[in-house]
Amino acid sequence: MWIVRLALRRPYTFIVMGLVIIMLGVAAIRRTPTDIFPNIDIPVVSVVWTYNGLADKDSLKGNPSIEVVVPTSGRFGGMYVQAISKYAPHPNAAKLWMEYLYSDEGQAGWLKGYCHTTRLDDLKARKVSSDLIAKLPDITGAVYPTSAQAAKAKDLITKQWDTVVGANVK
Repeated sequence: MWIVRLALRRPYTFIVMGLVIIMLGVAAIRRTPTDIFPNIDIPVVSVVWTYNGLADKDSLKGNPSIEVVVPTSGRFGGMYVQAISKYAPHPNAAKLWMEYLYSDEGQAGWLKGYCHTTRLDDLKARKVSSDLIAKLPDITGAVYPTSAQAAKAKDLITKQWDTVVGANVK
């Protein structure tokens, strides 16, 4: 209670003390560093498909720096399959899209993403997109799963997905 009586008897003293506290607080805030953690360059190692890693290396332009290493052994390949559903609302539009994907222009799009396309030998023979083909990594010796192996892997992933990832797969 004594501090209240003192404040009532000497109001200017308390006003000045309040202003001093505010000014010191502002000064302390301005001088406090915004980044209190040191700059640390933590190396990151990722395992990705070559075409994803190489495309990222091109698009990120060195920030962060990416080094793509293709192993000399233990290479595993995967295939993509495309189809047109007989229930497609516009099957002719789907057919046109497929024609585009397999055209020289469509294949060049795949090559820009570092994909080894189904028409690669044809494009090499006709010297189409040879600058893009030259940038492709060597995939000699890559092992591709059989249909039975792919089906077994799909079953295993589907069964264990919920427990490992924590998402419900139907």
